[in-house]
Amino acid sequence: MLLLVAALSLGSCDKPTPEDEEYLYDFHNQYTPTCSHQLLPDSMTLYVDYTSTLVMKAQMRFYWHVMKNIMANKTKRYYAIKGQEIIRMAGDVVELLRDVSNYENPDLKGALDRIVSDNVEAMLVTDCEQLDQKEPFLKEAFKKWLMKGHDIYIISDPFVDPKTQAHRFMFYILFYDADNPNNIADYVIRSARLNQYPKVKRMKISITPKVKGFHGGHSDPDRKSVV
Repeated sequence: MLLLVAALSLGSCDKPTPEDEEYLYDFHNQYTPTCSHQLLPDSMTLYVDYTSTLVMKAQMRFYWHVMKNIMANKTKRYYAIKGQEIIRMAGDVVELLRDVSNYENPDLKGALDRIVSDNVEAMLVTDCEQLDQKEPFLKEAFKKWLMKGHDIYIISDPFVDPKTQAHRFMFYILFYDADNPNNIADYVIRSARLNQYPKVKRMKISITPKVKGFHGGHSDPDRKSVV
């Protein structure tokens, strides 16, 4: 979990900051590019990191709830991240998820690069355990996506490894545009029944002139956070 939080520290964009909140809107218009990267409709893409954590999916009630009841109905393209290979797979999403093996050194950078360049709604399912803290690709991918005027929603699902009793996490990282009606994040939030999973945390990341601050944990999903 700490590794993901460290990677999410987007840092400075080397731009001046407004000295007074009343000038925030004008500042935003000057330094934030107008969104000209409209997401393609009806093109939800699912990227699944085939890790040891996912092999233990039977321990994760929330995982199956999201995948069977939500993503299976929305996914148009399915990519398996098997080590350094990113493979498009055909078939029923639930059946594909039942047959998962562990692959080391996932090409998360390649998956993120595809997500950013494809301009489609996407979800990346990963435990983030093999992210190299020295490599900024997660931060860079997030920054590129956000600078297009889009949004990111992250759901973290904690669970205990039955073999080692270690506390681990599965992350569901949603790439979407909050201004689009019926976007995938709104659909997941409405359908996930999060009140049944009190340990599941979530946060939204956006660029907006409306509010200041970064809201983590159980933040208000209707508010946008400034990064």
